[in-house]
Amino acid sequence: QGHILIANQSGADMHGYTSVPEIIRLKFIDLFAPEDRERVRESIHEVGRTGAMFNSEFLLLKKDGSSFPAEINASILKENNDEPCKIIANIRDISKRKLNEARIIRQSAELKERNSELESLYEISHGIATTHSLDELIASRLRSVTSLSDLFQAEPKAGILLVEGDRLKLAGHLGRHSKNFIKLHEDLKVGECLCGEAVKTGQIIISESSLRDHRHQLKDPDQGDHGHIIMPLKTSTGTLGALYLYLPAVEVKITDRRLQLLKSIASRIALAIESMQRQEKANELAMHDPLTGMANRRLMKIMLAKSFAMSKRTGDPFSLIMLDLDFFKKYNDSFGHTSGDRLLVEIAALIDDEIREVDLAVRYGGEEFLLILPDTDLQAAHEVAERIRARTEATRFDCADSMTTKGITLSLGVVTWDED
Repeated sequence: QGHILIANQSGADMHGYTSVPEIIRLKFIDLFAPEDRERVRESIHEVGRTGAMFNSEFLLLKKDGSSFPAEINASILKENNDEPCKIIANIRDISKRKLNEARIIRQSAELKERNSELESLYEISHGIATTHSLDELIASRLRSVTSLSDLFQAEPKAGILLVEGDRLKLAGHLGRHSKNFIKLHEDLKVGECLCGEAVKTGQIIISESSLRDHRHQLKDPDQGDHGHIIMPLKTSTGTLGALYLYLPAVEVKITDRRLQLLKSIASRIALAIESMQRQEKANELAMHDPLTGMANRRLMKIMLAKSFAMSKRTGDPFSLIMLDLDFFKKYNDSFGHTSGDRLLVEIAALIDDEIREVDLAVRYGGEEFLLILPDTDLQAAHEVAERIRARTEATRFDCADSMTTKGITLSLGVVTWDED
């Protein structure tokens, strides 16, 4: 009938009763938490029906109403006629074991999270070492940071903005970004909107809702409501830009550990971008004349080979213009080498203004220049050369002591390659 007939003092103590009579006045089912009582009834019925011993875990109650986990081993006692009459149960408090199990599970989860973090940092670092351009670096790092899939929606969205003067330029993005979004961010100022604020303050910004956060000034209706994590990309020399991550709206739950991971990732990305920018600047300087900014002969050889190979493949002509400033030594002797250098810079700017973006202007040496004109026949190249010659002769150039001079002349030669 479910009454407790016999109990020992340990059983009374376990449930918070001072004496055995207190616990014997109860029904066996009353020792269990309400949510486990139906399962207890089923277990007792099963033991009575089959006579089998059972071992299971339940949530039991103490006198003060608090609960504790216990393991129960129960078996049937029978009358002489082999009818079941009583159940004997050994009850063991397993609170410590459960705490240990929970600790092990928690430690296992933490270890798994740490391993995931280390894998992410390794992937970030490894990817940085194997990229060869800034665009490639940004694209690969965005893929890596969005691989932390528990932070994102089904389609991760992220991007990197880099500082250019007092503006931020969208250097790369991942996920669907509407044309309206791109347009809105074409002229983003440092200090403006969330990304601009992160760059200005150097602080991580976490925003739960783009619609309700007053700091979120550039609102794209195509994007809908969303959350943000925005991390400044800082190095020892300053803040290079910002890394932004889109999150589900109002569901921004980031642990301190995950935030530290994101900070570490942002720091590594910033250092990699800084290194890549230095490398690209060094490469650009190695390929360009330091005075005029024109390509040098090293880049000229590369582009000549490419232009020649392309024309051979397509059959389209390409032309070269070689030009030389007349009497440049006399100009230097008259006005000084500083004025001579200034003239070369102004001539270079004039030439650059007269050619197309696909053309290449080279400072060949001294006062000599060479122009590579892809997909240009002899007549068109001659017209370009004549425009440069005529404009140079008609231009008044600064020389020395606020003086100007006019009538600088050039000698030019034109050559074209075609299938003939």
